[in-house]
Amino acid sequence: MKQLKIVTHYFRTDPQFLGDYTSVEVYLDTVKLVEYGDAYHDKGRDKAQGFADAVTALVGAENINMCHEQVADYE
Repeated sequence: MKQLKIVTHYFRTDPQFLGDYTSVEVYLDTVKLVEYGDAYHDKGRDKAQGFADAVTALVGAENINMCHEQVADYE
């Protein structure tokens, strides 16, 4: 079974608060397939989810384990 992972990176300056997300990456197993940003509200999360949905449709939902991960990036 293939592992499809959407990783959302957030900018963090304070340990108690996550800022806006800065980028979203889609991985198939350990290979990064695409990366989208959010410069000027580019809708990176929507694009990443759409890409992941397309991969799932091509490979077959029964062959994909999808997960989401959030990463806090410090300055």
